[in-house]
Amino acid sequence: MGMSASQARFLSITSRIHDLEYQAQAIEYSKLSLSNESYIAYEEYCEGINATKYQMNVFSTEGANTKVDVTYSSIIASANQPTHIMYMLTDTATDAIYLPEQIVNGMNGKIPETLDEFLGVVADNYIYSGQGLTSDEAFDKLAQDGYSTYWTAIYYQLAGYTSDTGKVSTGRGFISVSTYSANDREWIQRKIEEGEAILNVMQNAQDEVNDKKVNIFEQTNMATDTNMSIASDDLLISRAQDTYERKVEDINQKDKQLDLRLARIENERNALKTEYDTVKDLIKKNIERGYKTFNA
Repeated sequence: MGMSASQARFLSITSRIHDLEYQAQAIEYSKLSLSNESYIAYEEYCEGINATKYQMNVFSTEGANTKVDVTYSSIIASANQPTHIMYMLTDTATDAIYLPEQIVNGMNGKIPETLDEFLGVVADNYIYSGQGLTSDEAFDKLAQDGYSTYWTAIYYQLAGYTSDTGKVSTGRGFISVSTYSANDREWIQRKIEEGEAILNVMQNAQDEVNDKKVNIFEQTNMATDTNMSIASDDLLISRAQDTYERKVEDINQKDKQLDLRLARIENERNALKTEYDTVKDLIKKNIERGYKTFNA
């Protein structure tokens, strides 16, 4: 190999070795990133396996007690069960009452002027929606099925009132709850735990408004409400385990691919290093030979 050819090959090898070293460094950064991903996945897994859910007791007229997951729908599920405990959810910042979107839509964005109008909206648009009842039939059925007490109390919380004894209760605004959110147990739990919403329980105590008995609400919370409990959320725990296993498998596969790339780079680098030393030695001999010729 001539002098110029040797130098050209030497520069080419040097450039390629530097390129391989850069690639190897990038791969090492990628492996470090995977290590961070693995740590994050583990942290999420530890948090996930401690997942809990809210549950509440539901009593039948026969006294049987069953536990159901707490959702917005379940806390307002007033029925003809005298022992069923009923709740109201309010916004922490505004004190507004969360209402099902069907009722909010039926009110056309404003609180009805009378209780009967409001109960009509509840009956037509929410409780008996789609059952083919006339408005009068739905309204009458509301009382027969035991729903009126709860929704009467809600109406006076919305509209505000002055009781027959002069007690003033300021009306509240309202916030719409979508059907999806109403049945999502994680939605209400997140609202309560993040301090965005307050749980209120309906009391046996009543105010009298225009000779009508109206139940009142008081704030409660998951820690002190004996009707509520916190249980392990098996579904979320199972999801956390599946997600962690999937992420670990994905990380391991990526790590193996990076190791294979590193191995190929190292093999090529070793081969080039051998050739590098050979060409370097050849250039040195060419220089020595040229120097002797020049001094001859």
